[in-house]
Amino acid sequence: MGPPAGLGRLLVAVASLGFSVEGAAGGFDLIPLTELPLKTAGRFIVGTSGRRAHMACVNWYGAAQRQMVMNGLDRQPPAVIAARIVELGFNCVRFPFNLEMLFVSQPSVPNPGVVLAAAPELWPLSALEIFDRTLASLTDVGLLVVVNNHVSAAGWCCSASDGEGLWYTDKYSEEDWLTGIGMVANRYRLNPRVVGFDLRNEVRPSGMVLPTWGTGDASTDWSMA
Repeated sequence: MGPPAGLGRLLVAVASLGFSVEGAAGGFDLIPLTELPLKTAGRFIVGTSGRRAHMACVNWYGAAQRQMVMNGLDRQPPAVIAARIVELGFNCVRFPFNLEMLFVSQPSVPNPGVVLAAAPELWPLSALEIFDRTLASLTDVGLLVVVNNHVSAAGWCCSASDGEGLWYTDKYSEEDWLTGIGMVANRYRLNPRVVGFDLRNEVRPSGMVLPTWGTGDASTDWSMA
């Protein structure tokens, strides 16, 4: 049986690391809580037992865009999508967000009746509260989550001219970025299944400014951010 409607566009990117016993749908087993927190050992990711942890991740996008919520919630509620991700054999989800949802106060997301058609209980909530609920639906079924600061301002990513290639933009300062990623880290620090933080999506030129590493230029050097 194929995936529920709306999931085809959801399951768009897979990143597999290492070797593991195959689990559901020929995929990878869920990583038990007893193996958390994860850490690195050389080039490997390992659990508390020292055994290599193997992550098969899917990217669930949407909340970084102007709709402010993950794609697919117009077709299925979060819990159904989370269960389907496990059924398909994944054990990890990359979960993008924008800084705008952290700093802009609004009673609800744009067009909730459309983008949240399958989850009416979420309609009154803010974008950040919906992000919380959706993330919890993933970790509740045993999935690991890697949060990702995709962009600062809500919108599609990416191009060399969108002004979003560095950690700061014309609208959101370095201080805003540091505050934002600190807020997210603190928000989920007690959830052991939130195991990683992807600090920015697709590092690239921002207009005419090229990103660098190790140059000592505070305006472009990612190692100093």
